[in-house]
Amino acid sequence: MNRKMVGFLFVALLSLSMIACSEKKEAAAPSAVPLQVFKQEITSPAPLQTLKVNEETAMDVVVKNIGNEPWRNKGIDEKGTNLVALGFHWIDKAGNAIQEGRALLPNDLMPGASVSLNVTVLAPLEPGNYKLRFSMVQEHVAWFNNKGAEPFFVNVTVKK
Repeated sequence: MNRKMVGFLFVALLSLSMIACSEKKEAAAPSAVPLQVFKQEITSPAPLQTLKVNEETAMDVVVKNIGNEPWRNKGIDEKGTNLVALGFHWIDKAGNAIQEGRALLPNDLMPGASVSLNVTVLAPLEPGNYKLRFSMVQEHVAWFNNKGAEPFFVNVTVKK
């Protein structure tokens, strides 16, 4: 081979190796895997009745997994995708959800098992009559009540 040909092949191989090394291969992002069954049972031994505007308080809520799959308390990514938590919404008299919150499970909840959660809620800023709606939520997938599960409601009066 002559020098020109060797030089050309060297440059070509060097270029190809630089291109191959510079390509970024990103790992496929994990995706949400919905539960097959969205069933829940939620109760409270002592539901709230009256709060002051913007008052923060705790309420004991018992959740039971009446589905056929474990509820995972950890997500598959930093956003918490797939983890199951107890969620709640404050519902105003017009039926609008005006605030929400979450209470995380202390560990995975197996089918048939239940756990008592101490849920911290913050009352709305305006006085009035509200409903506090509780439902389990599989993060970045669905609220259980939007998949046919019966939510748990508590009527709360918020005063000045």
